[in-house]
Amino acid sequence: MPITILVQDMKTKITKSGEPTIDWNEETIKELMSKMSQFPWDACHDGACKCGQIWTDNYPVAIVTKGNWGDDYPAIRLIGTSIDAKAEAYMEQITYGIVDENTAMANAQFIAAAPEIIQQLLEEIVELKRYKKASQERELNLWGSK
Repeated sequence: MPITILVQDMKTKITKSGEPTIDWNEETIKELMSKMSQFPWDACHDGACKCGQIWTDNYPVAIVTKGNWGDDYPAIRLIGTSIDAKAEAYMEQITYGIVDENTAMANAQFIAAAPEIIQQLLEEIVELKRYKKASQERELNLWGSK
């Protein structure tokens, strides 16, 4: 589901190529975070598990790609001689690339930590805005007193 459906009041801009981009302001991020799964999220076995899953306390929220990646599609092969041949279904893949084990583990750890990182950054933004406002008020008081 596109993010623009999840966040109704999101401001979008159109790039030179005609692609929409999202204006990621503080309110947009908070609204999106209010609709996502509760955190903390954890990478299964800290990202080292073969499943590659990212979990909340109750259910998985994401799966990290590991190894070959591409488009998977069903195929059929014939097994046996022409009279006794049987059709067997199996999966094929058009492989576009490979995600190595260390990169997949780092991706899982980052995705699992992302909600808490974003929360901390939002808190920093609030604190910086408060500091900026206080600094501006002090500057006005200094200049206004002369």
